[in-house]
Amino acid sequence: MVDKVGFLITTTPGDWQDYIDAFTNVWVNKLKHSNNSIQKGPSGGAHGNDKDIRDAARAFEADSDVKVIVTAGTGAALICKAELTKPFVYASVGDPALGHLLPGVDGTNFTGGNNRQADEAAVQARVDYMLGHGFQAPFVVLGNNANGQEPFQTAMTYAKKYLEPHGAVQLQTITPQDSIPTIISRLKGQTPPIKSIYVCGDPYLTVNSKLLNDEAHAHGTPYIDTMFEIKEHVNQHGGNAWFGSDFDELFEKAAYYAHEIMNHTGTPDKMLNYIATLSGGGAAHTSKKGSKKKPKKNKKKK
Repeated sequence: MVDKVGFLITTTPGDWQDYIDAFTNVWVNKLKHSNNSIQKGPSGGAHGNDKDIRDAARAFEADSDVKVIVTAGTGAALICKAELTKPFVYASVGDPALGHLLPGVDGTNFTGGNNRQADEAAVQARVDYMLGHGFQAPFVVLGNNANGQEPFQTAMTYAKKYLEPHGAVQLQTITPQDSIPTIISRLKGQTPPIKSIYVCGDPYLTVNSKLLNDEAHAHGTPYIDTMFEIKEHVNQHGGNAWFGSDFDELFEKAAYYAHEIMNHTGTPDKMLNYIATLSGGGAAHTSKKGSKKKPKKNKKKK
């Protein structure tokens, strides 16, 4: 039988397609594993649902062919930490220290990537990108920091701190039990209405970011600009802008880590957390409107 890596998809295969491709390119083309040595689960992805993530982790634990598991997201990594005795690599979590996921400190069977969601310098750079690309106050920092949940609480607090000198800003907790349309409607109904949302993402908000963007942009005015940490939220789900870690690079590095673990050339507790480059794209709707005025003026001069 072929030794396999279990690829635990926390959102949907569509959302993860670029990550799957990045991982597969390294795993198959560079490290020379066979195509059938990647076993994906659960079927159709977990859609950010903790029960489905837990069930998938247990299925990989019970499968004797699966030697190492790869996943992403703080919640998924914590579930794997609780459920797995097999080694696993989290391609990306918001902050390994805040999430109690430091290799060799919080456990010996895992390691992986830090996407710097709660890194103060990265958050400030993300805010700088927003302000330099047309995002305006009043601001909301949105994320699941219920009961001080980390790394979201720290990430959201940093974002609020750096936005405060530039206008009114508030924190808005959102959990899977909340209604996205209701929350967005309330933000639009404030006096004055919210103009920009800084989204502190998780698997639930990734799965539902199209709904969030549709609600933020729809129903005429007021229009709310949305700022994300991952490019897929813009490229696939209609967000206005993003700035954050290169997730393709994070998953490529996860392939190398999983390879070392499977080949017994490295142990998770001795493998340091890795990071990826930061970049961004997109701009606020207000900036786009402004850029459309110049052609109209030229037409009038003719």
